[in-house]
Amino acid sequence: LVVAESIKRRLLALHVAREGGGGWAASGPVQPIDVGTGVDNIEVVPASAPLAARSPHVLSLAVGAHPNMPLFAAYAAQAVGAAPSHAVHVDVDTATLRPIRLRTLFMSNGDDLAASSVAAVFRSLLLVGPVFDDHVLLCSASSN
Repeated sequence: LVVAESIKRRLLALHVAREGGGGWAASGPVQPIDVGTGVDNIEVVPASAPLAARSPHVLSLAVGAHPNMPLFAAYAAQAVGAAPSHAVHVDVDTATLRPIRLRTLFMSNGDDLAASSVAAVFRSLLLVGPVFDDHVLLCSASSN
């Protein structure tokens, strides 16, 4: 399981397992993954995408993010006209929950898309969606 911790600019990864009563519980320590940006929504990169890791022991994630949280807050309050957008790709080792690879897929000052909140990969395409804008960006999701 991977969750976003936006203000601390990191992801938290943990293993979960079924409990006797049918619920779920953490089955080990929480592993923080410093991403260096205000992480928001997390999507699993499909195994069929060129961007996906080629190992069954690696979880590939696409994450929409806010590289400047104070500017995002000002944008949300309508005090400024735009906020930067950021999409990152994170490969996580499923055994250790440590990051193997972290890289930027998309970064902008917000003129083309303000305040990205989600990044999703479909085949060789990257879809970046905003918090408030009325459009999305469709880009190439390079595997380089």
